[in-house]
Amino acid sequence: MTEPEESKSMKAHLLIASPELLDPNFAKTVVLLIDHNGDGSLGVVLNRPTNRSIADIWKQIHEDETSCKAPVFWGGPVAGPLMVIHRIEALADIEIMPGVYFSTTKNNIDSVMESDSPDIRFFIGCAGWSPGQLESEIDEGSWGILPATHSHVFDGRADFWKRIEQELSPKAIFQNLGVRGLPPDPSVN
Repeated sequence: MTEPEESKSMKAHLLIASPELLDPNFAKTVVLLIDHNGDGSLGVVLNRPTNRSIADIWKQIHEDETSCKAPVFWGGPVAGPLMVIHRIEALADIEIMPGVYFSTTKNNIDSVMESDSPDIRFFIGCAGWSPGQLESEIDEGSWGILPATHSHVFDGRADFWKRIEQELSPKAIFQNLGVRGLPPDPSVN
């Protein structure tokens, strides 16, 4: 993928599904955009854990075994390789944002599994959009947008979509009104 103008890229942003988005692939999801540029967009759903661990999956796709018991998340409806988001710079295929990395290569994934880092998220499948498709869906109101933080990316709580949607709501209202800055505590105005 080619590099977009920085001001137009939504890389390292969260897509928060609108309550009206009924597509079963994305209803009540939060998607982290790993890449977004003129060639399209790539992301993973952060809040759809499967009932499987990486040890279960690893036995099916490789001859060796692993003792890693981290859960595997359903990253989206597009098939792809096993993917991992982590915080180990030396094992990065892509830097999503400062201190958060994405890997799909076997050697990097092997090493991430053997690390003792608590910030690891494994994914099967991903979400993808062709050029302009995501922007159209945002214009339709299917998605809200929020810059991702480290805590967002590695949050594993069950009510993640609801909390992020509530975090987005005040910002979205002010953005739609054209307000440039939201005070930290509007009640003190």
